Amino acid sequence: MENNYQDPAQRAPQQAPQSNQEQSQPTPPPVQPQQQPLQQQPVQQQYQQPQQQYQQAPPPPTYQQVPPQPTYQPQAQTYQPNYTQSAPKTWPPVKVGEWIGVMIVMGIPIINFVMLLVWAFGSGNPSKANWAKARLLLGVILGVLISLIYLIIFLIAGVSMNWSNLNF
Repeated sequence: MENNYQDPAQRAPQQAPQSNQEQSQPTPPPVQPQQQPLQQQPVQQQYQQPQQQYQQAPPPPTYQQVPPQPTYQPQAQTYQPNYTQSAPKTWPPVKVGEWIGVMIVMGIPIINFVMLLVWAFGSGNPSKANWAKARLLLGVILGVLISLIYLIIFLIAGVSMNWSNLNF
């Protein structure tokens, strides 16, 4: 049995005639693909489901009576401050009079270095401690630089001197 239906996707597109000469030429009929006839299987084979062998059904589970559980009642959370931990101590800013005293102490030799160590590593005002640490660090850096400059100057002076002209 032949199918006369043609799939629209497979149908050749129809072109509009462009001139009278093209209309007079016969167009060949479109080639229709041949379809393979379906092999029919017996209905029993198509819809046959595998037979499952059931053994005796297990007995239904038995449930034990569970005593009723008390319902959970959330308790109101009350904040109780922990007084064992102390809050960080806030320091007042360093007053002008204190800074004047610091400047006077910094003018005294040897005592200025000792007081810088006390202020930098003691348990005083953190503002004054940071200042003292910065001053110590700056002093170390400047001391190293000045020592290098003197060393370079003395090396240049020593090389340029003529040691043979010196009479001891």
